[in-house]
Amino acid sequence: MAASFAEGVKIADDADIALVAVNLRDGPTGPAIADYLHAAGTIVIFVTANPELVAGNRSAIGFLSKPASYSDLKDALSYAADCKAGTIRPAPACLMPILR
Repeated sequence: MAASFAEGVKIADDADIALVAVNLRDGPTGPAIADYLHAAGTIVIFVTANPELVAGNRSAIGFLSKPASYSDLKDALSYAADCKAGTIRPAPACLMPILR
């Protein structure tokens, strides 16, 4: 778990999948850390109640709306694991697309 951009960078090499909030301890740096993680090969899912704050971000496979249920989280992580493995399937209904 990382609470700031710097902490996120430190664990990026070890992450296969990341759930990323928009606002971290150091401000709205979630989209920047998502870009960094994506470039490192990590599958990114935003977790936010404000999807307009990540509009146009192409680093994430989608977003979970806060508050997310355990079932939604499980479905989103299963989908992310499939994406990481190269399996193509429709995204679960809980994983909303990023507005372009």
